[in-house]
Amino acid sequence: MSSHELRICKIVSEGLRCPDYELVFENKTTNDIHPVSLVMMPNGTGKTTTLTCLRAIFSGEAEQWGESEVRSLKKAKSASNTGQFQVDLKYRTKRITVQLKLNFFDGTAEYWTNRGNGPQRGHELPRTLNGLMTKEFVRLFVFDGEESDKLLNSQHTKANQAVEALFKLNNFKNIESAADEFFEAETKNATAKTAKGIKTRTKTLNQYKKTLAKLEAKIGRAHV
Repeated sequence: MSSHELRICKIVSEGLRCPDYELVFENKTTNDIHPVSLVMMPNGTGKTTTLTCLRAIFSGEAEQWGESEVRSLKKAKSASNTGQFQVDLKYRTKRITVQLKLNFFDGTAEYWTNRGNGPQRGHELPRTLNGLMTKEFVRLFVFDGEESDKLLNSQHTKANQAVEALFKLNNFKNIESAADEFFEAETKNATAKTAKGIKTRTKTLNQYKKTLAKLEAKIGRAHV
């Protein structure tokens, strides 16, 4: 196993809209993580709940969930107003535990992370993962099985989305948009003293746009 891989060691679900369970993906004797693990869940046993919470563990998106989203994960007919979803990870050589704790009474969700120094409040993945684990990117590898046939289908764009998310290509467009807004605002307030400086910056901006266009063209050829 590469020392740079992120692997799931264990998943624990309690008090959620599925049977409570604990899934262990490593050899208890050697602590080696199985290279491939297959989990089969019949209809109605919590596949959707598991996928929703697993995505949230990686992306940190539960912090933006509304009350209805949180309460929708409560186990039916349960008297308990709390539930939790925990994932034990191994990243490089370190163990990381991320807990998603849900309060169904308040409709709130909070994270606790243990990176070897005890549980700390918050979603605290290593910095090298934080920038990668966006909501959009996580959905490309934690997906419904029914979607798998679309990954290599030329009529769908999942592969392109994966490349864009992995290399953050959308950031180029965000930078371009922000630069346009900045120069538009500066131009409106321009005086004779600042006009020369704005002209110089506009020239630089146009050069950046040309570079961006070349990069997008190369990416387009790579997708063909």
